[in-house]
Amino acid sequence: MVDSILEKTWQEKTIIYEYDRIMETREWMEKIPPIKFPSHWFIKITPPFAGAVIRFRVSLTKDFEHDVSIYLDCYDSLGYFGEPYWEVYPHDGDTYRCAMHDIDDLLKAISDGLGEIENEITLEVVNAQIESIESELRQLEEFRVDLMIKINLEAYHKSMEIKDV
Repeated sequence: MVDSILEKTWQEKTIIYEYDRIMETREWMEKIPPIKFPSHWFIKITPPFAGAVIRFRVSLTKDFEHDVSIYLDCYDSLGYFGEPYWEVYPHDGDTYRCAMHDIDDLLKAISDGLGEIENEITLEVVNAQIESIESELRQLEEFRVDLMIKINLEAYHKSMEIKDV
């Protein structure tokens, strides 16, 4: 039993070390430039997958309900750029790529993506407010119609009382 657990652990570690070798993780630790993010952004580091070296998400809120997704592809395994690149989504309704060392361009693309999300959220809020106002207007119109019917009925009853006298 212990031997099988040790064997499984050894096999898993071998796979991890092979991944590190293939992805050159130690080399990229030195090559990836530092990034100073704006203080009002929330950053969530996510495990890399599908060939990305790094993945993270950026949001304007802690809940990450709406966020921009970023990954670093150093091997053109997720797309083609010809050199290590960052990919940002969403950006102008699509994705945006910039060179790994062009941090200013990366930060602008993330900011643009966050602005795009803010605009979508604002549009959602405005549409919800419009729906609410339209609902209130329908209710007011129904009340107005009911009131007019009541007023007309009262006027009719009064006119009938006058004729009876």
